Amino acid sequence: MKMEKEVERYLEYCRYRKELDEKTIKAYRIDFPSVRFQTTAF
Repeated sequence: MKMEKEVERYLEYCRYRKELDEKTIKAYRIDFPSVRFQTTAF
């Protein structure tokens, strides 16, 4: 659960501080589950 909260915080940072496009944010949101799987697999 904590990981999901951190991901949301990072996406908010990307959206408002880095001013990334919504399409980029959407792509990040799609990619994060695979990153999470890779980091918890070991």
